[in-house]
Amino acid sequence: MRLANVRQDFARLMLGLFAGSSSAYPLIFTYGGKAEAPQGKADVLDVKGPAGPGAFAARLFINADTHLPIMLTWSAPAPPMRGGPPRGEPPSPAEASPAAAGQGQPSPPETRLYFGEYRDVSGLQLPFRLRRALGTDTVEETTFDGYKINAKIDPKKFEVRK
Repeated sequence: MRLANVRQDFARLMLGLFAGSSSAYPLIFTYGGKAEAPQGKADVLDVKGPAGPGAFAARLFINADTHLPIMLTWSAPAPPMRGGPPRGEPPSPAEASPAAAGQGQPSPPETRLYFGEYRDVSGLQLPFRLRRALGTDTVEETTFDGYKINAKIDPKKFEVRK
């Protein structure tokens, strides 16, 4: 599950940087409609990843004027309930009732990843600020000083040290 989470985080970053994914983690895009905000209009793309536990699903908002990614939203799967019956035993009738199901843990808030402060880097428009929010609360902000495109890397950096 941890590896799946890392792959999904990488896919989210790729969506904001390139509005695409890599062959290592292929994504499927479908048109989701239009959205309006005080900042302007956006085209919405529904994005789905490979099926499986904790399958990737998100919505990518693309600025209708600049065609640059502005936000990615997704909902984390609800955490498993703790304190239920032991494995292999069915839940008691009280636990299985619809009333008990409504008293379960609330679903986690929507997570949002905002992409901003786009600048030209070697002919590419790249975001220099990323902001992650849970619901309306900012929990992380990253600012990039710069990017190096196709920078030369000395092969000696990859040699095994003895």
